[in-house]
Amino acid sequence: MQKTFTRSLPRRVPVTLAILLMLTLLLKSLPAAAQTDAKRTAREHFDRGVAAFADKRFGEAADEFETAYRIEPVFQVLYNIGQVDVALGRSVEAVDTFEEYLKQGGAAIADQRRREVRTEIDKQSARIGTVTVTSHPSAVEVRVDGRPIGKTPLGGPIRVNPGRHTVEAMLAGHVTQVRAVEVAAKASVVLELALEAIPAPRAAAPSPAPVAPAAVVLTPRAVSPAPVAAAPQAASVNWQRISGLIMVAGGLATGAVGGLLVYDGANQASDARDQLVALGDPRTFSDPKWNDSWNAADARYTAGRSRNRRGWIVAGVGAAVLTGGLLFLVTAPERTAGGGNALALSPWLPIEPGDRGGLVLGGDF
Repeated sequence: MQKTFTRSLPRRVPVTLAILLMLTLLLKSLPAAAQTDAKRTAREHFDRGVAAFADKRFGEAADEFETAYRIEPVFQVLYNIGQVDVALGRSVEAVDTFEEYLKQGGAAIADQRRREVRTEIDKQSARIGTVTVTSHPSAVEVRVDGRPIGKTPLGGPIRVNPGRHTVEAMLAGHVTQVRAVEVAAKASVVLELALEAIPAPRAAAPSPAPVAPAAVVLTPRAVSPAPVAAAPQAASVNWQRISGLIMVAGGLATGAVGGLLVYDGANQASDARDQLVALGDPRTFSDPKWNDSWNAADARYTAGRSRNRRGWIVAGVGAAVLTGGLLFLVTAPERTAGGGNALALSPWLPIEPGDRGGLVLGGDF
């Protein structure tokens, strides 16, 4: 016997629209938050590079400055990268980096800084040597210290730093040439490379064709076909319910992460604000150490506020995902042993005058 009961539910359209509006606002705010995170990450790498340069850990400083420039490509970082190249004795890289710095900076670079960079470019250019490579045949790929340069004929001499370098010349079907050269400052080395062709392997004599034996025809004995077992039917999987459970779990986890960010950011901002209040108005002091303390506290306060805002955003996303998962679970059909739906929601549209629209909650018993 089937028994169906109905209940007119309150209107949920405004709730759904509110959820969609909240998700839209959150999605619009995510790029701005991501941009703020990128700037903060780039600043952290830059500060670590400055500290490493001050400790004369130039290799580490180069990695930090280059990482900061990849994340946030501002031309000011190129000046620091050029300084590290000078400290490491990489004159070619220093000249290229300083030239790019002047090109990108343009009128934003002060005249004194521009003269300083031009002087350093002239100084480093005086330490650069060149290697001229010619080859026979042409179209040979040239590498210097493992770095691809191009194919011959090259557009001009190859600039290198003073010291020992390895020049490779490669061409398909030819023996690779490898030369080690010592280049001094402002010196020019000429390499003429002749690549020998690799001889083609001699073709082996063809072996005599094998004689095929006479074909033997066998008549198979008739075998009655075995009965084919019926394939078992796959169990029905309620994907909507599984999706709802996944969304509920994801929403709870995301909300928990957002709550932790909100709590941590609020504590950080509160501590930094207390420190700023204790330090006083920065306009009444001129001590550089005091100014550094005030700036550090202000940076921590800004970072705490930013983390607090991100926490609220993440918590809102978690709440939206959790709400969607609950809706999926409520509206998911469930099969009974008899094959009917144990629970189902369906829209009820008004037909007769005076009827009210809503949802019908039905069940099989």
